Amino acid sequence: MDAASVVGLLWPDYEMLVDGERLDFGQVAEGSRTFMASLQESRVEWTDLRVVPLSTDLAVASFIFRDSVVTVSGEVIQSRGPTTLVWERRGTEWRMRFGDADHYPMSR
Repeated sequence: MDAASVVGLLWPDYEMLVDGERLDFGQVAEGSRTFMASLQESRVEWTDLRVVPLSTDLAVASFIFRDSVVTVSGEVIQSRGPTTLVWERRGTEWRMRFGDADHYPMSR
């Protein structure tokens, strides 16, 4: 629930396709800060994690997530879906360059 740490994992030219909407770095950063500030509790599980090295400076990570969050107003939101992330190394530092995630509601 630390938006600054999440944003710190992204290159400034990061882009994301989330639920069919393309977002740039600024939109992802602001959305992360707003969303995480609205949470009281968050639980996320990743399964089927796979990392595929593409070169010495690029890798793709993919997984299935399941999350359950409780907002400060008490609303419980549960979803699941696939995520794919492209990691890029610049110098000695790895950060995300591109992401794709789709959220599907889960019944309680």
